Amino acid sequence: MTSPRLPIAGSAAGPRPTLSPETLAAKELCGLLSKTAKATRIYARNNDIYLRFWKELVANMSRYLEDCGRLSLQVDSTRITMDGNIVYELDTREDNFAFRLYKDGIRRLDFVQGLTENELETFMDIITIDFDRGDAMDRDVVSLIWEADFKHIQTLSVDSFAEEDLSEAGEGEEAEDIDERTLIEQETEALAQALEKSAELKLLRLDAEERETYRDVSSGSAAFEERSALDEGAIFQIDAAERERIRQEVEGSREDEIPMERVAELIFELFRQETPDEFGELTTVLLGAMDVLLAEGALETANKILFPLKMLSSEHYARAFTHHKQVEKLFHRLGQPQRLEYLKVSLNDGRLEGGPRALFGFLSVQLPENVPGILEWMEGIKDDELRRAAVDALITVSRDNLKPFHDVVRTGSAQLLADVIHGMGRIGDVHSLEVILGAFAHSDPVVREEVLVALRSFESPRAREIMLSALNDPVEQVRMAALRYVAVRRDRLAGQLLVEKINGRTFRNRSFAEKRAIFMALAHIRGREALPLLRAQLKQRNAEVRRAVVHGLGVVGGAEARRMLEPLARGKDAEMAAECRQLLGKMR
Repeated sequence: MTSPRLPIAGSAAGPRPTLSPETLAAKELCGLLSKTAKATRIYARNNDIYLRFWKELVANMSRYLEDCGRLSLQVDSTRITMDGNIVYELDTREDNFAFRLYKDGIRRLDFVQGLTENELETFMDIITIDFDRGDAMDRDVVSLIWEADFKHIQTLSVDSFAEEDLSEAGEGEEAEDIDERTLIEQETEALAQALEKSAELKLLRLDAEERETYRDVSSGSAAFEERSALDEGAIFQIDAAERERIRQEVEGSREDEIPMERVAELIFELFRQETPDEFGELTTVLLGAMDVLLAEGALETANKILFPLKMLSSEHYARAFTHHKQVEKLFHRLGQPQRLEYLKVSLNDGRLEGGPRALFGFLSVQLPENVPGILEWMEGIKDDELRRAAVDALITVSRDNLKPFHDVVRTGSAQLLADVIHGMGRIGDVHSLEVILGAFAHSDPVVREEVLVALRSFESPRAREIMLSALNDPVEQVRMAALRYVAVRRDRLAGQLLVEKINGRTFRNRSFAEKRAIFMALAHIRGREALPLLRAQLKQRNAEVRRAVVHGLGVVGGAEARRMLEPLARGKDAEMAAECRQLLGKMR
C-alpha cells in the first residue's frame, strides 16, 4: 500500500504534521461526501453545483482507493474517525451523514478499491433518502445497503452476537478486526443520551427557532431558566406603546371581526387581567378562535398562538405571571378528542396548512394526560405520513411515560399500532424497546413486519430471539424482513437455521424471491464457507432453486464463485444465463 498523493484536488490546506497523508486525504474525502450529500438533496442531477461536487468526489475517491486500496471509517453519532483520528465532525445532526448512518446501527463503513461510479452514486442516493416521505417510511439505510448488494462498499452494523467481521467482497480477504471496545463505548454513550435522542430525532423537522422554543417549553433547561426573569411581554416581543395600540384596536372591534393574526396579542392583553371572570372570558374567546383554525386546517397560524401559550403555562418562565394553572387547564380542553374532530375533517380533506410538520408542532405542545384520547382520535386519520407525524409528536410528549402506547399494543388497531412501532424504532431507547417487543405477538403480519424493521435499531438478546423466530413466521413478508436483519448482522446461528431450511422438503415450495433472499443471506453470513453448499444446490433439478443459488454466488464473489458462474452464463437456460452475466459484470 502506498501513501496517497496529497494534497488532493480542491484541498487548500497542506498536510498537518500530526496527521498521516492517508488521514488527511480521508478528511478531505469525508468533507466531499458531506457536501455532495447535501447537494444531492438540494439540486437536480444536471445542476452545475451538483456536478462540480460529484465529479470532484468521484475523482478523489478513485485516487485514494488506487493509492491505499481501502478507506475504512468508524462511525459515531456526530463524527467519523479513522485510526482514532477525527476525519469528519458536525455538532448538529441536520446534514450530518454520520448521524444518518449511526442511528440505523452502522458503526463501520469501508470503500474498497474497484469501487464503481454507479456504486458510489447508489450509496449517495441511499444516505440522502427522505425517510419521512410516505413511500420511504418503512425503509432504513442498513436494509437498503444490503439490498443494493455492493461489491466494493461494506458496512458493519452493531450486533453483539455477530461472530464474523467484514470480509473483502469479491476477493475473500478478511478485514482488520473492529475495535470492539470502541463499539461498546459508543453504545454506552448512546444509551446515556437516549432521552435526549428521543426528542432530537423528532425536532429535526422543525426549524431552528421552533426547536429552541420547543426545547425550552418541554424541558425546563438551563437556558430556559436564564430567561425566566423576563415578563410575559417578552414572549410576544411587543412594547408598551404597541400593546396600547392593540388594546384600542381590539376594543373597537366586534368579536367576529378580530383578525386571527391578532389573537396572540389579544391573549397577552387579557392575560394581564387577574380576575377569574376575565380569564374565563379569555378562554371562551381563545377556544372559539382555535375551533375556527382547526376546522380550516390552519395549523401554522394556530401554532403561532399555542407556542407562546405553552411557554406561559410553565412555572419556569415569567414567574410573576399568575395564571400558569389556568393556562394548563386551557390546554387540557384544547386537546380533547371532540374538539380535535374539527381538525380531522381538514386533515382528511387535504386542507392542512403546513402539512406533517405543522401537525407535529401542534400535537407536541399537548398535555401528556391528553395523549390516550388523542391516540384514539388518530384512528380516523387516513394519510400515513400525517398519522406518523402525529405519533412522533405524541411519543415526544409522553417520553417519560409510555403507558398509553403499551395500551395501544393491547387494544389499538393494527394500523395505529404499526405507526406506533415505527415511531418507537426511531427513538431507539430501552423504554421504547419494551413497547416494540410487546407487539410481536400481534396477529397482523404488517405489525410483525414493522416490529422487525424497528428492532434493527437495537441490540439485545430478546431482539435477536424474535428475529430468529421470525424466520419461521407463516407470512413471507415477515420472514423476508427477518432475513435482511440476520444477513446484515452475519448471525452464525441464523446461518445454521438457513442451511436447515435449504435442505428441508418444503424449500422448493417457497417463492423465488424468498429462495434468492435465503441464499443471499447465507452468503452474507458465511462468505466463502457457503460455497460447498451453493455448489451442491446448483445440481438441484429445480430450475428456480438453481437461479436463486447464483445470486448467493454473486454475494460471495471471488475467483471460485466466478468459475462456477461462467459456464452458467453460456448455458442454454437464457434467463439464468442473463442473470449470471449480470452478476459477473458486478464482480469485475
